[in-house]
Amino acid sequence: VIIIYLSALQRVPDDIYAAAALDGAGAWRILWSMTWPSVFPTTLILGVLQVINFVASSLDVSLIMTNGGPLNASRSLGLYAYQEAFVHQDVGYSSTLSVLQLVVIVVIVVSGRLLTRRSVR
Repeated sequence: VIIIYLSALQRVPDDIYAAAALDGAGAWRILWSMTWPSVFPTTLILGVLQVINFVASSLDVSLIMTNGGPLNASRSLGLYAYQEAFVHQDVGYSSTLSVLQLVVIVVIVVSGRLLTRRSVR
């Protein structure tokens, strides 16, 4: 995430900082009005990717470390679907949970795409 933010910050043209300095803008105004709009699409994309990472791939860490945790505190939807399929032998319910997980991810990706499209204009 840090490397992607660094590349997004390096992609911001230096001309806008020079123009802002000539106009007398302060550091906060430059950050809020110049830098943040330039890295906002990157922020949205990284946010969507981090949510997908949590929803889809937190299974292995939760399974190995806590197996769902004390009182299911670290059980994610993926771990719950895994436990229903392979521990409780309820494959139909597990498939339903997996489709629900897919729907959640698609909604997050589409909403992130719509927000990114609006912020670029």
